[in-house]
Amino acid sequence: MSEENRAARLYELEKTTRDFNSLIETLNLIKEKMITFAFAIEKDPLSIIFVDHDSSVPPENQFKFNFDELDNQVFDLGEIEQMIIHIKKLSEKKEQLEKELGVHFAFDD
Repeated sequence: MSEENRAARLYELEKTTRDFNSLIETLNLIKEKMITFAFAIEKDPLSIIFVDHDSSVPPENQFKFNFDELDNQVFDLGEIEQMIIHIKKLSEKKEQLEKELGVHFAFDD
């Protein structure tokens, strides 16, 4: 493998690793919002407030949720499924590139 080709493949591996980490971070944020919402339903469903974008709600209310975000991202199982499929493909691509290049790029924790 030429040095130029190896450099291009290393860049591709780095980008794949960054993309993977970004998707994992997004899934973790979705998970946290799901947990908070489930906790609100269990603890005090009457205190749940749905807002549109940046509506004015007292900041001390921990159960303030952006309805559009919950509806369109957090509980959009189709979108979550596509993210998971993409994560699996990135993981496979990363593994293939690492094997081909004889290097290992760690995923962020």
